[in-house]
Amino acid sequence: MLKKLFTVLGLVLSLSACGKKTEVSSFTAEMSLPPALASLNNYQTQLSLYDAAGSAIMVGPVALKHAQSGWEADMSDVAGGDYLAEIQMIIPASPTYSPTPAALSVLTEPLLIARARRVFSLPGGNSATHLAFRPIDFETNFDQDQDGLSNLSEYIGGFDPLSSDSDQDGISDGQDAFPLDVTETLDEDHDGIGNGRDNCPFVANPLQDNLDQDRFGDLCDPDRDNDGLSDVDEVRLGSNIRVTDTDQDHIIDGSDNCPILSNPDQADHDHDGVGDVCDSDDDNDTVPDNSHGMVDNCPWVANLDQRDSDHNGEGDACTNDDDGDGLEDARDNCPQNANADQADLDRDGQGDVCDADDDNDTLTDEDELGLGNDHVVTNSRLQDTDGDGILDAHDNCPTISNVDQADTDRDGDGDVCDCDNTRLDINARQAVFVSRNYGNDDLSGAVNAPVRTLTRAISIAQNAHVQNIYVSAGTFDEAISIPEGINLLGGFVDRESTARCQYQPRTEETSITSGDSTVVQVHVGTTPTLMSHVTVIHQGHEGNARVLSVQGSDASTLWTLDSCHLRGPETGHSDRSSQALVTSNVHLRAINNIIEAGSERSTIGIDHVGDGDLELMNNTINASESLQTAIAVRIAPASENFHVQIINNSLTTHKLDSEYTDDQTMIYVQSHDLPQGVIRHNFIKGFRNTETPFLFLNFDHYATSLTELHALANPTLDMRENVTSDQRFSEIFADVSAHDFHPVLGSVLLDAGMSPSGFDILTDYDGYSRPEGRAYDIGAYELH
Repeated sequence: MLKKLFTVLGLVLSLSACGKKTEVSSFTAEMSLPPALASLNNYQTQLSLYDAAGSAIMVGPVALKHAQSGWEADMSDVAGGDYLAEIQMIIPASPTYSPTPAALSVLTEPLLIARARRVFSLPGGNSATHLAFRPIDFETNFDQDQDGLSNLSEYIGGFDPLSSDSDQDGISDGQDAFPLDVTETLDEDHDGIGNGRDNCPFVANPLQDNLDQDRFGDLCDPDRDNDGLSDVDEVRLGSNIRVTDTDQDHIIDGSDNCPILSNPDQADHDHDGVGDVCDSDDDNDTVPDNSHGMVDNCPWVANLDQRDSDHNGEGDACTNDDDGDGLEDARDNCPQNANADQADLDRDGQGDVCDADDDNDTLTDEDELGLGNDHVVTNSRLQDTDGDGILDAHDNCPTISNVDQADTDRDGDGDVCDCDNTRLDINARQAVFVSRNYGNDDLSGAVNAPVRTLTRAISIAQNAHVQNIYVSAGTFDEAISIPEGINLLGGFVDRESTARCQYQPRTEETSITSGDSTVVQVHVGTTPTLMSHVTVIHQGHEGNARVLSVQGSDASTLWTLDSCHLRGPETGHSDRSSQALVTSNVHLRAINNIIEAGSERSTIGIDHVGDGDLELMNNTINASESLQTAIAVRIAPASENFHVQIINNSLTTHKLDSEYTDDQTMIYVQSHDLPQGVIRHNFIKGFRNTETPFLFLNFDHYATSLTELHALANPTLDMRENVTSDQRFSEIFADVSAHDFHPVLGSVLLDAGMSPSGFDILTDYDGYSRPEGRAYDIGAYELH
């Protein structure tokens, strides 16, 4: 047994010396106790020595001299070797067992409360052996009655260490918070008070404070002063949780509609449960009576709108003269607008200052003076502004006399004031007008009250949900952004102070110029829109330049560019690029346009990217005087199966007739998939020093010549009858250097085009009929 114990203690014993007697003068042992044992004084201590076989060599205290510090013994007759020393601390059996007041009075058998063991070697020779026991050596977990409490803890606590249930309440001492109290077993908040007596059994409160002497202690009482108002609400309202009547108005807090301010009358004007003396909104209209700069101008009468017609600080809701004009509301024909004279032009009982229609012609004053249903500014105090016997509301030209009301195109604008009485789509009733000569941005944008800038016109059109902006001839030096749903049409002529305009795009030019990176930015949504008869000129920029940029949100939406002239910068920078027209994710239709990319290092006439079909008919596209790379049309589709119709276009690049550009491409499709559709009857020309066409089309390096491309394209792409020529530019166009691309007599462009199937292109850029001769001329112009 001792050998096993030695092994458990981590020692390997040598028993070889056990049979040999060695003279040893003495053996001494001493101990120091853990705090839990040091305070005890009625225990017995016994020291035993065991050899390797487990036999007791000696057992104290009988064989030992007991000293205050330990034990001393003569070991002269004990052989040298390895031995086990064991100390046991025992409470002897006693009929007067009462360490604390307890139910137990008799200990019927000795009680082991602690034990310590040490292995030591007894040397040979005449020497003394000293052994010290430390606090860490003592075990105190002996539980004689197996109730989960050690003998020591039960002895100190006064419980019965020989019984697992000292108070005989059916709960073992180890599970019983009160082992000596038959009435209590639990203390869930660990405050020393059993659940049965604890007024807050789940919140520790050893003092058991209970202000209102109810069954709940203060720490767990939702209303500790028992005034009918919970502590949470009292904290929120600012009342005292320990006083039943905080404001001392003889109304307890739970019944007081203002518990922090004395108000024995309990007045509550708006019956919201909050007394007037502490209500920040007495009329309950959500406007504070006086808080953080908000002051209710009628604190006792609900008036969320805070209307104060006469601006006297008193709301209309609590005065009988709202507008302060000296007339009581009951007999005031405009009670919200001061009008002491009570003027009433149309005698309808509504004063002029508040009458939406002073002349009673069924047109509101706002419509007559602004961009209204009558599309012109008329006299709001005359029912018949032009005196032709027809009320303004029913007159198709209300500022110009026209008794016959003739309207040739039936667009709602009478002939005498119609901008174009042959076209239904040119309609002044659906437009904002812009004039450089007569416009003012403070005006409404009506035909006889035009604004001066495109930026202001765009803002008015967007806010009024008007689709068309009609722009007079002249130059507008401003970069603009056109939102979704708005058309921009140029080429109008206006007249001062009348409702008359003329649509003459052939002879009157509307120009937009700017040095910004992009001159015109267009946004296209789901509504088809267009831009027509506008010249856009880029005046040069420190970086890369775009003349016109169109961004779509739906690639199926049609955006049309009709009879416009786009001109890129002519600064000739060797490190910059320019693009005349960039379109992204939109269905582009371009007809009768002149597109010049400029003279930067790299130039592109039309750059069509993303999804969306491409239709180019009768355009003159010149990639211009590029120093390095010139592309007339670049197509970069985002997906397969894209469709093109490129018909009757003049596609060229040039520097000078005798010089060349390093890389010239008339049509470049940046895709591995050829488009579907038609590329026919186009004039395709680029120059090198040999004056022969160079690199006509390039579909991602599929082909480098017209013949190769045509072979690859069939049958999805029809590329028949495109035209090339050795003619010089001067033999083709009137004056390229002056941006004049009219064809001249003998030009290869004449009668070389075809009639685009499905498209009615009846006129050219100048407005002349197509065709003039046997067939369409190629490009934007017909030779007239």
